Amino acid sequence: DQPRSRGLGDVYKRQPPIGSPCLADITFDHPITTERNVVQVNLHDLIRIYYAWQINRVIRQNNLNDVINIVEIGSGFGGLAAKLKDLNPRAKIILLDLPEVTGVQTYYLQQRFPECNFNFFEDLKQRGDYIFSDPSVDFIILPGWTIENIPKKSIELVINTRSMMEMTMPTIDYYFKHIHRITATK
Repeated sequence: DQPRSRGLGDVYKRQPPIGSPCLADITFDHPITTERNVVQVNLHDLIRIYYAWQINRVIRQNNLNDVINIVEIGSGFGGLAAKLKDLNPRAKIILLDLPEVTGVQTYYLQQRFPECNFNFFEDLKQRGDYIFSDPSVDFIILPGWTIENIPKKSIELVINTRSMMEMTMPTIDYYFKHIHRITATK
């Protein structure tokens, strides 16, 4: 049985060398065991680590440490989704983005998590809304407009870090209408 949540030191265990980024070594010394961990990061990683840390604080403060459904709108290449999955291994993460970007997310996340189960737009067309409640699915990668298919009150956390500043007001209104519909309340 996998742990419910992990520490931030676990977010680099399986980083594939995609994109050949310029990296800096950061060394962490464990204060008791004298274990030394060296991770390689770039500025983009440091920003995503900070976001993941803040989001994980919200998850813990709201007692969402069990199986959690997370929607990320505008997921980029999937870096934040990967860090959240590392921290919350039992989470189901739904990425909503432009169709052109879903291919990049698919490649990155499948390289990073070869043991995980993925669903895509074709699965939604074939199996319908069941993909959102299927317990065997770890990641669902879909075009943004499919937020309409996410069942009412089925999502514990919705995230957008930067892409809404690039959207028109009608698009933002569209997303918020659905965010209010799909978000479960305590």
